[in-house]
Amino acid sequence: MPKKIEAELLLGKFTWDDYSKEKSKPAETIAEWVDRYEQNYWERTECNPTTERSFETGYRHYFWQLPQDKPLTLDLLRSTLLLKSPAATRSRQMYTMSYRRLAEFASSKGAIDRLELETFRIELRELRGGSVSDLLFST
Repeated sequence: MPKKIEAELLLGKFTWDDYSKEKSKPAETIAEWVDRYEQNYWERTECNPTTERSFETGYRHYFWQLPQDKPLTLDLLRSTLLLKSPAATRSRQMYTMSYRRLAEFASSKGAIDRLELETFRIELRELRGGSVSDLLFST
């Protein structure tokens, strides 16, 4: 055992983080993902009063319903959607659309597994109309 590791162990200062090949990066918060999504959106979309209003009402409003300091997860998107939007409403449709797009964006950057994203898309299609699935996915 190398002397440095032995000394760290004896002093109670050893940590695997110092020796792991891949430094772990903290999960990005929802606020960070929303900022990245918005930046990407405006890189692809002409900014004018109409598109600004569309982004505000079609995305930002729904993104701000999420806890901004939490890591982005599909479970958090799903639970917020179920909590904040009544089944079979226009609001539910907008939540499903905006959260699907955010999840797809995060997946394209490697933050969400593609297979999990596909399952989430199927769930969103069912939840969009407010089916019995609401009961299954809210637990």
